[in-house]
Amino acid sequence: MQVLARIGQVAAAQWDRCAGDEDPFVSHAYLSALEDSGCVSEATGFRPCHVLLRDGPEGAVAAAIPLYLKSHSDGEYGPDAGWSDVYRGPSAGYYPKLLSEVPFTPVMGRRILVSSGARDADALWKSVPGLLADLRAKAAASSVHLNYVADRSADLLLAAEADKPYRTFTVQYHWMNRGYAEFGDFCRSLRGIYRHAVLRERRDSLQGGLTVRVLEGNEIGAGDVDFLYRIYADTNSRYRARLHLNRAFFESIAATMRRRLVVAMASDGARPVAACLWLKGAARLFLRYWGSLETRKFLHFELTYYQGIEYAIRHGLAGIDGGAAGPHTLQRGFEAVRVPHLHWINDGNFLAREKEFLDGQKKYVARILAKAGARRVYAPR
Repeated sequence: MQVLARIGQVAAAQWDRCAGDEDPFVSHAYLSALEDSGCVSEATGFRPCHVLLRDGPEGAVAAAIPLYLKSHSDGEYGPDAGWSDVYRGPSAGYYPKLLSEVPFTPVMGRRILVSSGARDADALWKSVPGLLADLRAKAAASSVHLNYVADRSADLLLAAEADKPYRTFTVQYHWMNRGYAEFGDFCRSLRGIYRHAVLRERRDSLQGGLTVRVLEGNEIGAGDVDFLYRIYADTNSRYRARLHLNRAFFESIAATMRRRLVVAMASDGARPVAACLWLKGAARLFLRYWGSLETRKFLHFELTYYQGIEYAIRHGLAGIDGGAAGPHTLQRGFEAVRVPHLHWINDGNFLAREKEFLDGQKKYVARILAKAGARRVYAPR
């Protein structure tokens, strides 16, 4: 096992051999952009301590774990919200903790990145809980957390004979491509009340002469990148949210990940008014940032949802990960998805003491999923 103080200590090709093409957020380029721009560092509460596992002492990288030593829970979107107030572990403190998650990015994906060429993948998976326990002890951390874990990864870790993690859930909203030929095909799959609302919102969003362009790859220019940062900063300022990302980060992903970027840009003549940024994986589109310099009715829905759905259908993508999107997306064709989070906690009494709260959290997620499923947005087939 090798622990990296920064992602730049491993060659991009070696890391990406494990990360694959499915999830752009665990790519070497994305994690490097966060660190090189200064957005992620010990000073910002995300101290990198990424893990590499090799096929033998001098062998190729067989698996990688993006990992951070955290001094707070900011930037995680709250899977363990409030736990620091009730933790009474051996050191009587919840921080530091170890976290495997993409900073500031609540998207579901793999957290244990096993190369398809690894010689004994089963043995690697079985070794992970013990390795994380060793790291927790060496870092004097209260706990280890894998957040927004893809179901397959969660199942493999929960199957461990020892050091089983505790599992919690949150809810996200994703759009599923059910083999639609074009956007109209998707609309026809909705019940009448929702179908008419979607068509009305699309029509009304572009009143006043607004036009929308979808840009990707080399179509995205320096001015477009500058505008994306501008609306990101403006949105955070208006909602008094912390500015986690800086201009250098946006410039970095534009330079190193351009083929992964998709931008919907709304303009009034030659003047950009609003934009939405997605990142593209091998099979999914990931919604990231949206912002507008003006209040325009339904423009948010047009750029972040409908343009994304059109793009996904046109390119044969399996779906859209809505990230932090809320339940208002249900009436626009998105579906509620249960998202697992795994926790190894260095306090034997914590789970017993907080059982009522944790059981209540699971019941709350179950109610949200049941309520979403009962909404019947899609017409019966």
